[in-house]
Amino acid sequence: MNNYILKGEITTFRQLAMFYLKQTGSCSHLREEPWSHPYIEKNYSEGNIESIQESFNNLKEILKSEYKEIIEKEKSSLESTVKTYKNLIAKSIKEKELYNYFLLEAQKYIPPTSEHEQIKERIIVDLQDSISKCSNEESYIKSIKELEKRLDESVFSIADFDKITFDQCNQARRYKSELILDALNDLKRSTENCIRNIEAVNESNDFANQFIKSLPE
Repeated sequence: MNNYILKGEITTFRQLAMFYLKQTGSCSHLREEPWSHPYIEKNYSEGNIESIQESFNNLKEILKSEYKEIIEKEKSSLESTVKTYKNLIAKSIKEKELYNYFLLEAQKYIPPTSEHEQIKERIIVDLQDSISKCSNEESYIKSIKELEKRLDESVFSIADFDKITFDQCNQARRYKSELILDALNDLKRSTENCIRNIEAVNESNDFANQFIKSLPE
């Protein structure tokens, strides 16, 4: 601020006050702009509006979907997740085997001097840290069992939807109801986030405009 005053770039109190206003949260959208950039109000987040539209479209898609389409889509999603978890387990096992090999080699290594011992210790610590950061296979195995149990439900074994049993029909209906409720909750969250953004933006703009209006010309 002092440089701007001494260089003659800030010549009025209004300019000085605007400089400080732009350091506040109400002008966070102008942080990357030069201090002399004209003041403009904050805009509402387009991302929040798009999120509502996306949630609404998802709900609309579920409502118009037939049982067969919904169940086949969910079955495919469950099977894909199981496959992903199995791949992650295999990846984790391979990584641990590799790190453990080098850890064993490091532990067997005898440094030439006590000063070199620090390098060995650092290698061991880093390798142990890498091993500890590998994926937790047990959590994936537990998740896979839960997903496979879900896939064993009769609703996912329907071969002919024209010959669907009464119980399978009820399962399909309940599952569709769950999806609808989830989509409604998602739409509710998106709407609430958008409302909070609108209120926050209005508050910021009101704060800035009130301050600007009070400044001398």
